Amino acid sequence: MLKFLFDYYCNIFLIHVDPSALSDSLTRLLAYVFINGNIAHIVFNVLALVYLGGFAERSIGTPRYIIVYIISGIIAALFHGIIASYILHNGSVLLVGASGTISCVSGITNISTHRDLHVGKRILEMKKHNILCRDRIKLMKFVQISDLHIGGLFKEDAFNTIVDEVNNDLKPDVIIISGDLTDEGLIFQFQKAHAEINRFNCPNLIIFPGNHDYRHTGYLLFKKFFPSSRQIYEFDDDIIVLALGTARPDRDEGEVGHRQNVWMEEILGKSDKKIKIVAMHHHLIAIPDTGYTNLVGILDAGDTLRACLESKVDLVLCGHKHRPWIWNLGTLKIAYAGTACSWRYRGVFEDTYNIIDIKGDKIDVDIKIVGGRRMPLTEVVKRYEPEERKEVLSK
Repeated sequence: MLKFLFDYYCNIFLIHVDPSALSDSLTRLLAYVFINGNIAHIVFNVLALVYLGGFAERSIGTPRYIIVYIISGIIAALFHGIIASYILHNGSVLLVGASGTISCVSGITNISTHRDLHVGKRILEMKKHNILCRDRIKLMKFVQISDLHIGGLFKEDAFNTIVDEVNNDLKPDVIIISGDLTDEGLIFQFQKAHAEINRFNCPNLIIFPGNHDYRHTGYLLFKKFFPSSRQIYEFDDDIIVLALGTARPDRDEGEVGHRQNVWMEEILGKSDKKIKIVAMHHHLIAIPDTGYTNLVGILDAGDTLRACLESKVDLVLCGHKHRPWIWNLGTLKIAYAGTACSWRYRGVFEDTYNIIDIKGDKIDVDIKIVGGRRMPLTEVVKRYEPEERKEVLSK
C-alpha cells in the first residue's frame, strides 16, 4: 500500500523520472531534506536548525521533535509536488533542502515562546497579587512564651512580670505557649499552669504540650486542663498558624510523623496568599550550646523541614532547648524561644520570650528579657562568641 502511494505521488507531484527507480525506496520522500544545493545552503540550514531547533526540542521533548521533523519533511514534499504540478505546471522542479522542516520548527519555537511569555506574565501577575494581598495585612503582634516548667524550678516572680508586660505593655493579638508548661506532668502542676495562664487577657491563646508535659501520663491531663487546644488557627484570612504535636509519652525526643507532615502540606497548599507559621515544641534544627541534647530533637526533622520548605512556610517557632536562637534559611526563618520563667537556662542566662511583629510581607522576631530590654533575635546570633566557649571547655 505504501509503495503504491509512493509511486502515485512520485508520478503526479514529484520529478518525472523512471517510476521503477523511485519505487525502489520510500525514503526519498524524506531523503531530500538532507540534500543541499551548495555550501551556503548547508550553512544556512545548519545555523537555523541549531538556533531554532534547540528551542523547539526543549519545548516538546526530543522524541516528539524527531517525529515532527520527519512528518513535516514528508508533508513539505507532498505540498511541493502539488504546487509544482498543478500551479507551476512543472513537475520536474527539483526539491532539496530542509526549508519545509525548518519552517515547522520555527512555528513550534514561536508558539512555545509566546506560551512561555504568557505563562511568565501570568506568574508575575499572581506574585504581584500575592504581594499586594500581603501588603494589606495589618500589623499583628504575636508573643511566644515557652518552657515555663511549673514545678520545682518555676520562677513565679518572673512569670508575674511576664503577665504584667504582656497585658499592659505589649497587648498582643496572639500568645503562643510552645510546650513544657509543667516540669513533670503532674496534676498539681497542671492545676497551677491552668490558673497562671488564665491570667493573660489575650483573646487568642495557642497552647500545645512539650515532652515534660507528657511525663507520668500527663498527656491525659493536658487534654483535661486545655481542652480548647487545636491545630489550625487563622487570623483575618491573612495569617495561618499550624500547631504540630511533637511530644510523645515519656520520651524526651519528639516526632512529627508522616501523617502530620502530609496533613500540613495539604492544609498549607490551600493557603498560598497567607503568611504561614508553623509552631512546635521540639527544635527543628540543632542549635549551639545544647550538646548531647541535640539528639533529642525531632526524629524526622529532615522530612519535616522538607515539608515546611515545600509548603513555603514563612516562620517556624520552636521551644524545648531553652536557648534563644534564630536560623534564617532565605524564605524560611526558624526561631527558638528561651525558658520564660525557670532556672533551666542554656546559653542565655536570663528569662526571655519572643515577640513577633507581622506587617505585610515582613516578619520581625525580637527577644524580650523579662523585666529588661527588647532587641532583635538576630543580635543573639551576632553576639555568639564560640572562641570564649572553647576556652572554657579547654580548662
